Amino acid sequence: MSYKFDKIHLKNYKCFDEDGITIDHLESINVIIGKNNSGKSSIIELFKFLTTGDNEFFLNTRNKEIPSIICGHTIKENLIVNSFPSYITGGEFGDTYLNYGKQFIDSILKYSITEDRNKTFLSVNKNQ
Repeated sequence: MSYKFDKIHLKNYKCFDEDGITIDHLESINVIIGKNNSGKSSIIELFKFLTTGDNEFFLNTRNKEIPSIICGHTIKENLIVNSFPSYITGGEFGDTYLNYGKQFIDSILKYSITEDRNKTFLSVNKNQ
């Protein structure tokens, strides 16, 4: 099962400063259009990193700041149903695992990826 990101935010990478760029409305096929030197190749390098894990991505900084990538994904019911078994109860959840998991539907799951790939941060933000 695969999941697509709803948004990807990139900052401190080549032509993208601290404000960075947010890419949203991602589809299976996307077209990147822009003027010369506007960051089209940098966006392609971002997707290369996200699909291959090529750490050379982090060698290109802006003003000596480490690039930052934040990917967001809206949690849908099918992910919860596939992740939280309905037949298991008790423990810390108190109810069935599925009922516990339902509180996360439509929340935003965010991944923050840093240069040290051992320090990838994950958070769940409800309705943001």
